[in-house]
Amino acid sequence: MAKRKNITEIALQLGLSTATVSRVLNNKPDVNNETREKVLGFLQEVKYAPRTSVRTSPATKNRLIAFVNDFDRYPLAIYYVGGVLDGINHAVFDNGFYSVLISAQTVEKELRWPGTYPVFHQLAGVVWSMPIFEQRHSDFISKLGVPCVVVNNLGKGVPMHLIEVDNFTSVRQAVEYFASLGHRKIGFVGGDMDVANIRDRYSAYLQTMKTLELEIDRDWIIDDLSENTVAGATEGAFRLLGRKNLPTAVIACNDPVSIALYQVAHERGLRIPEDVSIISFDNDPETQFLTPPLTTFKQPFAEITGHR
Repeated sequence: MAKRKNITEIALQLGLSTATVSRVLNNKPDVNNETREKVLGFLQEVKYAPRTSVRTSPATKNRLIAFVNDFDRYPLAIYYVGGVLDGINHAVFDNGFYSVLISAQTVEKELRWPGTYPVFHQLAGVVWSMPIFEQRHSDFISKLGVPCVVVNNLGKGVPMHLIEVDNFTSVRQAVEYFASLGHRKIGFVGGDMDVANIRDRYSAYLQTMKTLELEIDRDWIIDDLSENTVAGATEGAFRLLGRKNLPTAVIACNDPVSIALYQVAHERGLRIPEDVSIISFDNDPETQFLTPPLTTFKQPFAEITGHR
């Protein structure tokens, strides 16, 4: 009996990518007709029939890839979270798998009461977003016997595959840029220091300020936001921009925080950038409606998720 061809072998024989073959198998529209007919004709010749599961190792017997995130603090409405998930979902589906959302709180319950959620034993892999991936999480994933990739939030010394954005270089460039314009009173607004992106940006701010021998004044720093959202940052923005000793430039930990700073600056009668300049992170589409335009670092979603 002839060995059944898998999707990788089919792709190699046809000179196509596995993603393209997967799109044809899943009847997705973004494949030209000539390629679609080529794949379907070959599949008919070899009498290929897709399986709903793969009888191999425990790590590949199912088709679900979990996206784990702290949705209570970082909901899908946040541009960064939605952008990462969108790219992951496309990449997962293009390779014949399916995404499932699992909250960090559900993971905690499963750690306390193993077996509560059968979905964990139906997974083929895990993409971990938030919170920080600790050793106990690594032990949990190891028991499941599935591969895992952590996006940014990996605990110190915990062995796991990691995809990490270079937050340090971005903030260093932002501080250096402000300094080149003559700014000496540079502030920072952020919170949730148990999230790697925010923690690393704050650490880079402090280190670069010291390297450039610029004064670090606690009046110019808000590092205790309840949430890195517009609502969570508004109170912190009022505290910062309501002080007599104002910074002339501010690094915001993300774009929702910047939107809050814009709103409060307007209410306080402060002009941007004449009275205070702002640099931010993420390139959230909502910032295109700000006046004047916001300078912001774009998130490399294609590089993070592998979907282009």
